[in-house]
Amino acid sequence: MALSKDEKRRIYETEQLRLKAKKDSQKSSKAGCGCVVLVILGIIAAGGAWLSMREESPEWWSWLKPRRSPADDVMGRIRAVAKQAAPEGQGRTRYLQMAKILAGITDVAVLREVFYRCVPITRQWQARPGVNPYWQAEMAVLFRLAELRTDASAKVLVGLLSDGDLRWEGEAATNIGTAITRCGPPCLPYLDKLSDDHPQKKLANRSAALIRGGMMGGDTVDP
Repeated sequence: MALSKDEKRRIYETEQLRLKAKKDSQKSSKAGCGCVVLVILGIIAAGGAWLSMREESPEWWSWLKPRRSPADDVMGRIRAVAKQAAPEGQGRTRYLQMAKILAGITDVAVLREVFYRCVPITRQWQARPGVNPYWQAEMAVLFRLAELRTDASAKVLVGLLSDGDLRWEGEAATNIGTAITRCGPPCLPYLDKLSDDHPQKKLANRSAALIRGGMMGGDTVDP
């Protein structure tokens, strides 16, 4: 059956609309791909600029690099000494080596960090025969703090004494008491602040009495 003019016109208009929709869809797709390409090109350009700035001004991106603590270098030298065989009877030699490593350090925060980083290694090492080089390093830290004789070093020394997680007994107790006494008057305000029921109050009082009596501490117990 032949189509009427109106039906032919409607079919023609419908086909035109379909073709137009198809063309619009293709244009939209091309535009989207273009945006993706532009974004990728932008990222590449930004990366190039970042690399260029990194070459010219390395200080601005240095925060990306892991920072080494000054204590890291000290611990590296301590480990190097500890790796050497330290048979029983040569403890004094190892102690002098540790003291030499710490001799030029004036930053009490570094000394404190070194001490606390040695503590867990010391406790692991205790099961081994012979001398404990990390314990010797701890003792060397105490006497380096004593040599400084500043308010800051006194605060760290008495802070170590009052730390309930540390084991101050035997030779270690003797050494920290001697170190505090050698550090002298700067330690007094911090010793006096220890509560009467503190486990180390007796040692603190003895050290304070020696300081007030003008004593500078006895000999170090050979670590």
